[in-house]
Amino acid sequence: MLFEIGSTTLFALGIDAKQDAWIAILVAMLIGFVLLWLYTGLQKYFPEKNFAQIIIALLGKVIGMPLVFFYGLYFIYISTRNFRDFGELLVSTFLVETPQIFILIIFMLVVLYILFLGLETMGRTSEIMLPTILFFIIGTYIMIYFSLYNFYLFFLYFLKHFDL
Repeated sequence: MLFEIGSTTLFALGIDAKQDAWIAILVAMLIGFVLLWLYTGLQKYFPEKNFAQIIIALLGKVIGMPLVFFYGLYFIYISTRNFRDFGELLVSTFLVETPQIFILIIFMLVVLYILFLGLETMGRTSEIMLPTILFFIIGTYIMIYFSLYNFYLFFLYFLKHFDL
């Protein structure tokens, strides 16, 4: 779930579709579910192999090796693009005076530290982060909803009835 939330806030998904952007996002979600079903099905048939080994086993070395190489390049491209986009977002919004290279170095050091601690630590961290992120996303939608109906009056009502 955290992977799906990931960097979607940085990219204007379905922007070319204009008012039909929600349809584009739903179609992309359905395609993603089909791919997830395909990947998990392949993993059931080849429980002892990773994704690259499965591709080579199914397609042979001649086709499989270049495909695995291009898959690797694609995922490196996506991860470096997300890395750079998060850095630019932080520099342009919160840390305007900080050089982007320092932010990216600190971010990379945190990632290396998590890798050093192991997969279990990353899993436990995601158990904490998912409810936190979902709370903020749902809270944002609630705040936007109430801002449409004069949020100031809602805030005064909240303060009056909850003695804050």
